Amino acid sequence: MALRAMAKLYLFCVFGLGLLLLSMRWLPDHGVLAFLSYGLSFSPRWLLLLALVPLFFCWTIFKNWQRLLLLSSLFCIVLFQDVQWRGYLTNVSRVDANITRVLSINMGAGGDLKKLAQIVSNYQVDIVVMQEMQGQRLELAFGGAQWYTDCKSHLCIASLFPIEALESETRKSWGGWGSFVQTYQIETNLGQLALANVHFETPRPMFEGLRYGVVDWQALQMVTYQQDFQANRLKTWADKQQSPVMIVGDLNMTVNQATYNNFFGDFSNALSVAGKGLNYTKYTSWHGIRIDHQLVKGLTVIEASIVEAVDGDHLPIISDYMGEIN
Repeated sequence: MALRAMAKLYLFCVFGLGLLLLSMRWLPDHGVLAFLSYGLSFSPRWLLLLALVPLFFCWTIFKNWQRLLLLSSLFCIVLFQDVQWRGYLTNVSRVDANITRVLSINMGAGGDLKKLAQIVSNYQVDIVVMQEMQGQRLELAFGGAQWYTDCKSHLCIASLFPIEALESETRKSWGGWGSFVQTYQIETNLGQLALANVHFETPRPMFEGLRYGVVDWQALQMVTYQQDFQANRLKTWADKQQSPVMIVGDLNMTVNQATYNNFFGDFSNALSVAGKGLNYTKYTSWHGIRIDHQLVKGLTVIEASIVEAVDGDHLPIISDYMGEIN
């Protein structure tokens, strides 16, 4: 009887966890809820699957409604693993399609330029958008006459189409350095495109205290404010554009978080709508996460995937776009 009672209690706890995972994108992004959101989003998600294993050993002692709770919990936790499946259902014909191919990559932590240039050549990429990149390195990889290039505050771009650098937004309001966004107008084969190269604030300082068993609430409040501010500024810019819009880069947030959904929920995320399987863009030694994104309005995503590493700590995203299908 004690085992049955413990199993039921554990089942209810896991079911509650499943509901929390499912509702995270609508939860307020401050205080304890923000801590749970960041903690669950950036933790090893596969550990949550392990939490279900003991319950399946108790399958025979559960009633039918309890088994339904267990299966519902499994669904929520599997969904939280961020497996892309909609790409398998994509049915957009590529025949005679006018396509623009975009690669985005955070080149930090030792990204290899030669490998990046080889990937760009092999995949015949039209636009390359980079974060944590220096202008001198950009010229080494994309100094040829066919490339239009620009690099400001470690936000760089190389394009086969003419580009015009427009506005940038700095981190000065909270004492940071550099810019978190650089915008462009690009004359592509699909027409004029408004593109934003972004690198949002990292939540890393919030997690550093956890190594010592301390929750740094001040760091949590700061990163929440910074990411909300950055997302709001970017959303305001995007809403003003008359041409198709593309937001590309390291947002340092996942699609499960409230800030992402509040500001970018009406964009098409290339990997979400056209990816297949797991497409984590950043890996640690024991888990992965998708914090780099390509978001679009006014274009149709045909295909999107992660390609081979360039020796940094982020993986490149390559996506194909065509004009919007009405």
